[in-house]
Amino acid sequence: MSRPVPRGRAGTARYGECDGYGASGEGGVNRAEREAAVRRVLNERPVPVPPELHLEAVRRGERLLRRGRLVRRVLWVLACAAAVAFGVWAVYAHPWVEPPSRTTPPVDGW
Repeated sequence: MSRPVPRGRAGTARYGECDGYGASGEGGVNRAEREAAVRRVLNERPVPVPPELHLEAVRRGERLLRRGRLVRRVLWVLACAAAVAFGVWAVYAHPWVEPPSRTTPPVDGW
């Protein structure tokens, strides 16, 4: 006796169950029906695209590219400024040198 196949969003079935999108064919659309549906969609006349849509897409794409370039340049400048600031700090602070002792060693033998 087989368990009922869950109906819902794709990918919600547990391991070994079919959610209607798997290759097992139980409870879902088989491969031939899916191929026929795809062929019907591809054979339909394409929806006309407004002519101004291309110009709008180009404008938005160029804006995104400019913004990305600006962000990369700002990040590079910040990284270089951080490297220079670290170098200047290291030159003056000498973090590799052990700091002098703040207490006096005990004096013996007086």
